[in-house]
Amino acid sequence: RKTTLHASLMRTRWVVEEYFKAIKTGCAFGKRQLDSYDALLVALALTIPIAWQLLMLRTFSRVRPNASASIVLDDTQLRVLKHVSKLPLPPKPTLHDVAWAIAKLGGHLQRNGPPGWLTLARGMRELDLMTTGFLAAQCVES
Repeated sequence: RKTTLHASLMRTRWVVEEYFKAIKTGCAFGKRQLDSYDALLVALALTIPIAWQLLMLRTFSRVRPNASASIVLDDTQLRVLKHVSKLPLPPKPTLHDVAWAIAKLGGHLQRNGPPGWLTLARGMRELDLMTTGFLAAQCVES
């Protein structure tokens, strides 16, 4: 029983460490030159959900690559990604499909192996900007 608990704690520790990598590297929290505690807290509060989505995308695309992409992306994000992706996406994309498409938006080269934090973060930033533009255009048309 002791070894099972230890193994579980080690898996949990790995997830926590990966989450902090998503905050630090993926969201570039460490590069923000904020001079007050309050500013740091606000920046952290803004990066936490982004880091969580990056962690889910990266982890689930590796652990459950054939799962539906809707686990990580909403319908609008998927719709926009299908239109702007440099990789053709199937009608019902998997987590693996969207992770690679998002990484490609972030400048990832397939020959470099699985996408890392930086390319996923850059790709998600691009996708978020395009999704915002898409939603804004829909508001103008209404």
